[in-house]
Amino acid sequence: MFRPVWTALVLALPLLSAFQGAKASHLSGGDIRYTHLGGNSYRIEVLLYTKSTGVSPQLMIPISLGDGGLDTLPLVETLSLSPNDSTCSDQQVSLYSANHTYPGPGDYTITANVINRNGGILNVPNSLGQSICLKARLVIDPQLGPNTSARFQAPQNAVGYLWSTLVHNPLPADSDGDSLSLELITPDGLSCDPLPGYITPAEVPSPDPMWNYLDPQTGRYQWYHPQLTGQYVIAIRAREWRNGTLIGEVTRDMSICISSLFSVTGVEEPQVPGSFIVFQSSEAGVFRVLSTSAISLVVVDALGRSIEELLLAPGEHVVDLRSRTPGAYLLRAASASGGSSTQSITVP
Repeated sequence: MFRPVWTALVLALPLLSAFQGAKASHLSGGDIRYTHLGGNSYRIEVLLYTKSTGVSPQLMIPISLGDGGLDTLPLVETLSLSPNDSTCSDQQVSLYSANHTYPGPGDYTITANVINRNGGILNVPNSLGQSICLKARLVIDPQLGPNTSARFQAPQNAVGYLWSTLVHNPLPADSDGDSLSLELITPDGLSCDPLPGYITPAEVPSPDPMWNYLDPQTGRYQWYHPQLTGQYVIAIRAREWRNGTLIGEVTRDMSICISSLFSVTGVEEPQVPGSFIVFQSSEAGVFRVLSTSAISLVVVDALGRSIEELLLAPGEHVVDLRSRTPGAYLLRAASASGGSSTQSITVP
């Protein structure tokens, strides 16, 4: 889990430097977030991901604060990340931060538009000519109360594999206790408009069928059977809900690299007899089960009742629970050797 302690540093540079520095290549992703400081004052933070070798972080980046003003955020700190086969190269993350006071209640869209993206991205036409535009929505409403945005606790390079499925769990969290909903959206580019010609990674033509899915409750992204080596882009939006009202949202724009090497980063892959993995398929209520041995699988509802029993051979299987009542269930597996394990699932 990525929980750096940032050290405050203020850099006083002319506005021109920010726009010159914003023209950087090797830009592979970013996050944006805000923290309530009191009254109508907030700390605005942007995280930018770039190569760590041969690339110096820009000293300032321009930002539109949503109230008609254009400002700049100074560089606070840069941190190198551990290498990962799913990011194509070594990476670093740079934090930019500044405080801002808004004129009063309102609905503000904060945008940070930085160029250029990496070149050669397979699901973005002419990616080198596109920027990364990060957006956050800040609602200041005295009736709803102050709000600190949701934030992604895992870094963007926390990507690994469960068998043939690529997994990224951004670990979204909200310090105010607001409800979160997450979704895949089209990333934004020049002028903060959706990237023209964008398709999801699973829609890139390949020899065999693929699919990708993002859990709307946990934000866990799964891409089943990626095949073509290269770099791809996705964007994850987290929305905050308070008493049924949208009070804020943030986006994560990130690159994924498919290389010839599979890696497992922060994801546990069972190796013992009788172990199994469950993940959501592209259809709500349909789950895929991967087992390393023959198992008996029991579906248990919230009252502890066994509602379905299956005998599964080693390999991959589909468990269809679309006809079941929405809610929490347990999948209990046991092997002939006596091994057993349990995983929880949710039927929407």
